[in-house]
Amino acid sequence: MSNLRFKFGQELRAEDLATVFSASDSRDLRLPKSKTGTNFGFALEDYFLVYPTKLREYQKRYRGAFLHGGISPEEMIVPVAMLRPRSR
Repeated sequence: MSNLRFKFGQELRAEDLATVFSASDSRDLRLPKSKTGTNFGFALEDYFLVYPTKLREYQKRYRGAFLHGGISPEEMIVPVAMLRPRSR
């Protein structure tokens, strides 16, 4: 099965834009250069992305469960501190 947490391609759509982080330039995401017109979508929180061909089957299998795996972009952000030694 393809990844349920992110998708990329030329024709991506989401029912609710508040559930997806999207970008159209791979450089914004610091990814390798991709084809012109490629869009990227990442599911937020506990949402998942599926193709509409088997929508009901996917909803039944994954809704309310964490079986789809992956983490959201919010969970990937790591705080960083710059530490400097004290002057003597």
